[in-house]
Amino acid sequence: MIIFIVAWCLSANICSYLQAYAPTNIAIAWLRTRRGINWAIPAALVVTPGCAWAADALVSILDRGGPPWLGFFAMLCVWNAFKFTLNALITPFRLAVSRQRRRRLKTLLRSQMERGQQPHSRDRSRRLRSGRVALASCRRTGT
Repeated sequence: MIIFIVAWCLSANICSYLQAYAPTNIAIAWLRTRRGINWAIPAALVVTPGCAWAADALVSILDRGGPPWLGFFAMLCVWNAFKFTLNALITPFRLAVSRQRRRRLKTLLRSQMERGQQPHSRDRSRRLRSGRVALASCRRTGT
């Protein structure tokens, strides 16, 4: 039981470390943000063939009798190509959901402003995060 707990904690720490410091994980995290979502497909079109080419080159070196530890880097290249490809496939759906959510929020805020109601606190925090709607509410109240 203790070995299971130690293994679980160790894998959780390794995962959090890799999420914070591995370059491809940082890139994927940025590509999932609001500013980077438009760059997800072009990035995948560049990175995926590059990683596939690097993996192929490493495997050919391994076939010619290269050091066996290069297999780890070949698998890492394949995994990174898979991550970017999957991110590019998911991006259009995430973008559509984001735009629909933004559109729904704008109509909700517009209807509340037309009725003269104060927006709910949850909507207000969202407005403060998005600059344009926050500016519109500041112009309305005169602050």
